[in-house]
Amino acid sequence: MKDFKKYSSIEDHYQNKFIEKAVAQYPNISTETFIVLEKIDGANIQLLFTPDGTYKVGRRTSWLSKDESFYDIWNTLEKYKDMVEFFQNMSKLSNDTIRLYGELYGKGIQRRINYGEEKYIKIFDFICRKPEDKIEEYR
Repeated sequence: MKDFKKYSSIEDHYQNKFIEKAVAQYPNISTETFIVLEKIDGANIQLLFTPDGTYKVGRRTSWLSKDESFYDIWNTLEKYKDMVEFFQNMSKLSNDTIRLYGELYGKGIQRRINYGEEKYIKIFDFICRKPEDKIEEYR
């Protein structure tokens, strides 16, 4: 689908060419403070909220239809209905398209780490744009 935007891979601190390119383009970046978060071991998701009040849910590579289970995402989102309603309202009020990127994790998603008996969602990045704006890639 046209509005799907795959989240790019996260760069590591040892990828010097990427870091040099970023510093050349944004010289002040070398003096900025950054917050580093733990990498959650789960399944990549995105939520796209549009000013008409609708939203879509996607995995790393494509949008999901309501009949696709994808680790029981639809039932998991029920636990986050306040968050979903908040971003639906924010998108409508601001006339912005809001795209959230996150990780679905927990029981039955990955076996390497035990996150407990439930499934959870962590949002780690977002983009807010007016409908007419184009999303520009740094890379």
